[in-house]
Amino acid sequence: MKQRPVIANIVCSLLCLTALAVSGKSQDGAQSKKMSKVDSQKVAHTMEVGMRAFEHCKYGLANGEWQPFLAMLSDDFTFYFPQGKYKGQNTGKAKAEEFFKYVSATFVGGLKVTEVMHVTAGENSIVFEFKDEGSLRGEAYKNRVAISWEIRGDQLISYREYFGSDGKSN
Repeated sequence: MKQRPVIANIVCSLLCLTALAVSGKSQDGAQSKKMSKVDSQKVAHTMEVGMRAFEHCKYGLANGEWQPFLAMLSDDFTFYFPQGKYKGQNTGKAKAEEFFKYVSATFVGGLKVTEVMHVTAGENSIVFEFKDEGSLRGEAYKNRVAISWEIRGDQLISYREYFGSDGKSN
């Protein structure tokens, strides 16, 4: 049932990107000097790959089974995490596997994505903003997160995560 708002956000994002490309205006309405055309087929492909990866990511967060998600990562995969043991830029699929196992060990019982607020895609990147909740080392945890993935072909080549709540509220 929560899929409808996500689909509506996706369609709206694609329509807005197309309208902006056709009008030659930026989001704030200013005329762009060099507005390149948006390739809607590339955006649709990025959206399809990104949505599949997000479903695998949600599955991994919920139950610690990361193999479907990890299978979508390129060998030269990089990721950025804002704090803790993995703070900063990290490189390699093996390092990513280590990180996601660490996430599962930190959130015993898993993390549940409770709401997806926004999905925005371009020709080779996609951003998800969502709320999640679970138990962080025995304490109630709720957060609002944004993740950004770069996509090449059918693989994720990079991941950046942003959050800033106190971990107890969204």
